[in-house]
Amino acid sequence: MAEYSAYHGLSEPIAYHVNNLLMPRSALKAMRNPEALVPSTPQEWNVHRELITRLYRDQELPLKEVQRIMQTDYHFKATKRMFNTRLKQWNICKNYRAEEKEVLAAQIARAHLESRSASDLTFKDRPVKLDRVLRHLRAKRRGMTATKKAAKGRRRSANDEGSSSDSSTSVMTQDSGPRVHSNSRYGSRTITPESGTTTSAVLTPPSEPEQPDEPYESVNRESIILVTANPGSPLFPPKGTLNVEVILSQTQAYYLHTVWTNKDGLAGAQDSIAKTFWTNVKTGIYFLKKQSPTLAWPLLNEACAVASDVFSHAPILFLTQVFTVLSPVNTTVCPLIRSTLMKYLAGMASIKLKSAQHPLAVILKELSLDNEYGEASEKALNMTLSLLTQNLGTGHSATFAVHRSLITLLRRDRRLALAKQHGEELVETTQCVAFSRSNLDIETGTASLSMTVLCIALTELIHIHMDLGQYALARNLCSTILQNYQLSQGVTYPDDRAAYALEDMAEICSRMGDYEAAADWLRQALDASGIIRGRQNATTEHIRAKLQHVTTTLALRTLETQRLAFGSQAADY
Repeated sequence: MAEYSAYHGLSEPIAYHVNNLLMPRSALKAMRNPEALVPSTPQEWNVHRELITRLYRDQELPLKEVQRIMQTDYHFKATKRMFNTRLKQWNICKNYRAEEKEVLAAQIARAHLESRSASDLTFKDRPVKLDRVLRHLRAKRRGMTATKKAAKGRRRSANDEGSSSDSSTSVMTQDSGPRVHSNSRYGSRTITPESGTTTSAVLTPPSEPEQPDEPYESVNRESIILVTANPGSPLFPPKGTLNVEVILSQTQAYYLHTVWTNKDGLAGAQDSIAKTFWTNVKTGIYFLKKQSPTLAWPLLNEACAVASDVFSHAPILFLTQVFTVLSPVNTTVCPLIRSTLMKYLAGMASIKLKSAQHPLAVILKELSLDNEYGEASEKALNMTLSLLTQNLGTGHSATFAVHRSLITLLRRDRRLALAKQHGEELVETTQCVAFSRSNLDIETGTASLSMTVLCIALTELIHIHMDLGQYALARNLCSTILQNYQLSQGVTYPDDRAAYALEDMAEICSRMGDYEAAADWLRQALDASGIIRGRQNATTEHIRAKLQHVTTTLALRTLETQRLAFGSQAADY
C-alpha cells in the first residue's frame, strides 16, 4: 500500500498510469471487477471500520487514496460521498475544528504553566498535533491583519463610488445609516444598523432559533449623546478587531438602564453565586501568578461550572469585575485562559439573557479580542465611575465598588502615582460618609458597616504603599485596620477580610526582613482561614505553604547567624 501512495501528488493522468504499472495483476483485475461489493448496510461498513480508520486518520492518507485502496485490494467499492457520510457517523476526522483548536491551545498554555511537556497531551486518545494548533493561532493573527487591509480597501472603494454621482451619494446616505427604533411600551429607543451595512459580527446574533433577534432596549435620556459615523467610513470596524467605542456605548446603555430601573438593586449585597464565581476566578488567577497551578485549576473549573447561574440572576455590577479581574493587565500570565473564559462568558450571556445583542453579551465578545492592553477596561471603568457619581453620588456603595476596581486596575498596571491619588480620594470620601453616620445607633449595624467600608478603602492604599516600597507606612495603616476590625467585629473577629489583612501584615514584615514577625502573623492568618474557609481550602493551603517558606527562611538565617558568630569566636582564639 505504501508504494501505491508514493505517487500521490502527481497530476491525475500520470499518477493513474504509474499506479496501474506498479499494481499487481490481481489488484487491476479487482478494480475492473464489476462485482466488487457496494456497501448498503452499516454491518458491511463496520467490517472494514478499523482498516478505514487506520488508513484515513492514522496514516493520514487522502480520502481518494483510501477509496482506491479499499476498492483495489479489498473489493470494497464506495463513492466519495458515501465515505464522507460514514466517516461523519463514526466521528472520524483527521483535522481539528476551530473550536477544538481553541480548547487545545488553552490546554497547551495550562501545560506550560504547570511545567509539563505539551508533547504528552492527547485529544480523543491520540497525541495532539501541536503544529496544527500553532498554525491556527498564527492564521488568526494574519486574518486580523488581512481584515484590516480589506476594510481600508472597502473604504477607498466606497469613497470612489460616492464621488462618481451626486444622486447615488444621496441615496446611499439615506439608506445606509443607522436607524432609531422606538418602543412605546418602555418609552425607550435603540439604535441598530440597517441590515447588510455592518461588518461587525457583534450586532448579529448567532443562528440559534431559540434566541430572539431583538436589540437590547436602552433608556432614552437627554444625557445620552449619539455620535454618527463619518460618511466615508463603515459604522463598525471589521470582525476580529477590538472596538472600544462599542464597549463604551454598550456599557453606558447597560448602566443607565440599571440606574433608572433597578436603583435599589445597585445598593444591595452581591449575589452569592456571583460572589462565589468571582472569588474563584480572582483566587485562581492569583495562584497562577504565584506559580501554584495545582491550586488554581480546581477554582477556575468551579467558576466555569456556576457561570450560567450568574447570568440567570442578572448581576448588576458584573461588568465592573469583568473590567478589573479579567483585564489583560491582570492576566498577563494566562492570556489564553482569559480569552477562552471571555468567549465562554459571552456565549453564556447570549443564551441566558435571550439575546446576542444584550450589552453584556456584546461587551464580553468585544473584550475577548483584547489580549494586549487594558485600555478598553480602564476607559469603561472611568466612564462607569463618572456615570454613577453623577446619578448616585460618591457615597453610594455601587460608586464605591467601581472606584475601588479602578484603583486596583491602575495598581496592577504599575501606574502607582495615579492609583495612590484615587486611593486617597476614596479613603477621604469614605471617611466623610463614616463620620456623618457616627451618631447612628450601633445596634442598627450602620456604623459597623461604614467602618468596614473604610477598612476596605484603606486596604487598597496599603497595597499601593507596598508596591511603592513604603513598608513602614503600609504596616502602620494595616495595624490600624486590624484594630478597627477587632472593634467592629467583636466576638466574630477575625472574619474573611480580617484574615486577608493578617496576610498583608505578614507580607509587609517579610519585605522588611522581619521574618519572625511574618511567621507570627501567618500563624494567625492560618488559624483564621482554617476556621472560616476550612483546613483543606486552597487559600488555607497557600497560607500554610507561605508559613513553611517563611519558617524555613528564618531557620536558615538563624543558622547563618550562628555560623558567623562561631567563626568570629574561633578567629579570636
